[in-house]
Amino acid sequence: MSSGLGFFDSMPKERRSEFYEYNGYLDKFLNLTKGGARLVIIEGLRRMGKTSLLKVGLNEAGYPYLFVDARPKPRTDSEFLRRVESSVKEFAESNPEIMEETAKDLKNTRDVSVDFNPIWIRLDTTEGLRNLLISLNKVAHARSKTLILAIDEVQELRYLSELDIGELLSFIYDNLREIRLILTGSEVGLMYEILTSQQLKPRNSDRIILRPLTQDQATEFLRLGFQQNQLKEQPDISFINKAYEVLGGNIGWLATLGQKVVLGRRADDTLLNEMLQEYVETPANEVNKFLSDPLNQSDYDYYMAILRRLRDPAQFPDVIRAVQGAASISVTEDEVRRLIANLKRSGFVDEDKKGNYTIPDPVLREALGSRWQNLFKRPQPPKDEFESFLVKNSYDISDLKETFGTFWSPPGEWAIQKWIQQFPDASSWSWALRLLKATKTYYYSHAKIDDKLKVLHNYIPEEKRRSTYVTFLGPPQKRENQLAAEYNKVNNLKKSKGVEKITYLETALRSGTDVGPIVFLTDIIGSGKQVLDYYEMLVSNKSTGEIPSLPSEMSDRLRSLEKYCFAIVGTEEGVKRITDSKIFSEVKVADLLTDFDKAFSPQRTDIFENNKEREEAKRLVERIGTQLYPRVESKPAEDSPGPFGFGNSELLVVFHYNTPNNTLPILWKEGTVDNKTWHPILKRRE
Repeated sequence: MSSGLGFFDSMPKERRSEFYEYNGYLDKFLNLTKGGARLVIIEGLRRMGKTSLLKVGLNEAGYPYLFVDARPKPRTDSEFLRRVESSVKEFAESNPEIMEETAKDLKNTRDVSVDFNPIWIRLDTTEGLRNLLISLNKVAHARSKTLILAIDEVQELRYLSELDIGELLSFIYDNLREIRLILTGSEVGLMYEILTSQQLKPRNSDRIILRPLTQDQATEFLRLGFQQNQLKEQPDISFINKAYEVLGGNIGWLATLGQKVVLGRRADDTLLNEMLQEYVETPANEVNKFLSDPLNQSDYDYYMAILRRLRDPAQFPDVIRAVQGAASISVTEDEVRRLIANLKRSGFVDEDKKGNYTIPDPVLREALGSRWQNLFKRPQPPKDEFESFLVKNSYDISDLKETFGTFWSPPGEWAIQKWIQQFPDASSWSWALRLLKATKTYYYSHAKIDDKLKVLHNYIPEEKRRSTYVTFLGPPQKRENQLAAEYNKVNNLKKSKGVEKITYLETALRSGTDVGPIVFLTDIIGSGKQVLDYYEMLVSNKSTGEIPSLPSEMSDRLRSLEKYCFAIVGTEEGVKRITDSKIFSEVKVADLLTDFDKAFSPQRTDIFENNKEREEAKRLVERIGTQLYPRVESKPAEDSPGPFGFGNSELLVVFHYNTPNNTLPILWKEGTVDNKTWHPILKRRE
C-alpha cells in the first residue's frame, strides 16, 4: 500500500504521478509493449527502480497482465506455484471475462483446478502451470486480446527442482503467440544464463537498461520529491551535493533519503550518517546471501578480498595482488577472473570501458569499510547433503560452465546443479559430475573443429587437393552442410570447391573437367549406418525428400570417381563398417574412438571408482535411458535408438552446435522419467 510520499514512497510505484521518468525509460517500455515486442528485458542494479518501471508501465500500457514476483527466492516448486495462484486471483479480479472462459476451458484438465465464482485456483504441478498458460493463450486468441506475463527478478527461479524456467519461457515464446513476456533482473548475468540456455536472445532494442541518475537528475529528483511532499524549507544544494557524493545516482537510496528528510524535517550530515548506519546491512546481507551459496562458500576469503579492494576502482593486476595477499595458497589469474565474473554476474561488481573494476552500489562500498567488518558472516557448513556436495565441487561445476559456455544452449551453474540433483544419492551425484568432467575431453568447440578440419585435409595427397570437391553427407539443413564451407575456409580453398548444395555437386559431375576426389564430410561416424544410408539415398535415385538424389547418369559417374569419407570423430566399429562397404577409397577421422572412450568401459578410471560403482551406474543410466530413448525392438541394437545412445554407442561426444544421438541420452534427451520431467544438460537440437 502506498505511503503517500510520491517519489519517496518506499513501495514500488504503480501510478505515473509517483514515478520519476528519466532517460525515456517509461516511453520506451510503452513503445515496446504497444509495438508488439514478444520479449522485453528490464535490467539494472539493485534499487534502480526496475519494479516501479514494470508496474507503472503495465498499468499505463492497458493490456491484461499477470504479475509474478520471484522475490524472495522460492525454496520449492510448490512455494512458487502458490505465488502464481495468488497472481492469477489478482488477474481474475481485473479480467473476470477472460478468467471465466479460462475456468471453463480448463475443466477436467490434469494438474490444474479452477473455479470462477468465487475465484479459486490450484496448481498441482508445474505441468498445471503450463496448461493454465495454454488455456489463457487460447482464450486471448479467441477474444483478439494480448496478455502479458511479467516476472520480477526472474533469476531467482533458476534453482527450482521441477520447473525449468528457461524451458517454460521458451515454450511461451515459441508457442503462445498471444502472451508477451516482460522480465526484470538485477543479477543480470544469471538472468541471461537462463535465457541463453534456451536460445532466447532478446534484441538490444528490446532491452531497457536502467542507469544511475546523473548529478543533475539526482538533484531534480530530490527537488521534485520535496515539492510533492510540500516541504516548506527545502534542503540547500550543499546537502544535495553531499547526498550524491555519498549515495551516488542510486534512485532507491536517494528515495530513502528523501523520505527521511520529509518525515524527520531535517537535512544534515548527521542524517546521512544515520541512514548509512540503518541501511548498511541491506547490501551486506545480499553479499552474505551470495557467499552462502554452496558454490561460493569455499571461496569466501577470496571474494571478500576482491570486494574490499574494489571499494576504490582497480585494474586486474591490483585485484590479483589483493587476492594473493589474502590467500594461504597460490591463486591463478584464471581463478581470480572466474571470481570476478561471478561477482559481475550477480551485480556486485561492474567494469568500465578502460578495464577498471568498481562496486557500483555506494552503500555496499561503505559496508565494506573497516567499521562494518562484523556485517559479513562466514557461511556455516551446510546441513543439507547436496549443498555439501556443491561446496566440495564448486570449482569443477564452475569450470564445466566455462567449458560448455560456447554450446548452442549453454548450461549455467544452476542448470548443472539441477541435472546432477536428478540422480538419487550422493554416490550417483559424484559419478554424474565425473561423467560431465569426462565429457569435456570430447567437447568440440568451434576452434577445436577447425583444427580437426585441417587434420583431415592433410589426408588428401597434395597433388590431388586442387581438384578436390568437399560436400556434406546428410540433409541439406544439417550442420554438415555448413561444415563443408568451414572446411574450405580453414584450409584456404576456393569457395567453389565447397559443395554446399546438391546442385553444385551435379554441376561438378556434369562438367568435362577432372573432378575428384570427392570428399564427403560429416561430423561423427557412430555405428556407420547413417553415413551409408545417406550415400545410398544420394545415388539410388530414391529421394525421401529429406535427402536429395542425383540423376541416374550423375550417380553412375559418382560411383566411378575417387571418394573420401571424412569425419571429425568416429568409432572403430563405424569406420570399419564404412570401410568394408568399399564405397569410399579412404575413410578417415580426425579423432578415432576406441572401446576405452565408451562411458562404461572397464578400462576407464576417470568416471567410476570401481567395477561395483560402474555396474550400479550403468543399471541406473539404462533405466533412465530406456524411458528417454527406448529401443526399437524390430531393429538390431546397432541400428536402433537405445538407453546408451543410438546403436548403444555409450559416447560422450558433444559439438558446440549440437549433441549427437550416439551420446548418452541422459545428457541430451528431454522426456519423462518416473513421471517426472528429465532436464538434460546438453540438449540436442533436433
